[in-house]
Amino acid sequence: MGIYSKIGKSRTYLVAAKKTMKIVAFFCISGIRHKHDNEFPFLPTVEIIGFGIDKDLHGSGLGRKFLEHIIKRERKLGVKIISVMAIPSAVGFYKNFGFEEADPKMEIHCDDENFNCTPMYIMI
Repeated sequence: MGIYSKIGKSRTYLVAAKKTMKIVAFFCISGIRHKHDNEFPFLPTVEIIGFGIDKDLHGSGLGRKFLEHIIKRERKLGVKIISVMAIPSAVGFYKNFGFEEADPKMEIHCDDENFNCTPMYIMI
């Protein structure tokens, strides 16, 4: 998986408005390494561990543009699955891209227990 070949390696991107240089968006992607065995084959996976758009720009299409970029870029790198722990207000956004909710029987841990995160994924 190239740039994500080490456990815990991630990339963060900040986007600034041209005129003001104010940060208006960010996203962070982390590689996930799975132990490979014959019963459960390895699929190159990344997780979106941070994704945000300035509230004044919600509905502008900026979030859609960045998620399209993430999917296209990761597909070119050979990634097969993108996962995310979606906060409640973002579940519909991800579903519009084809992300599915993980099986509710799976044991999932969200880093921030204050959020009711929904584990989601998309096969690319």
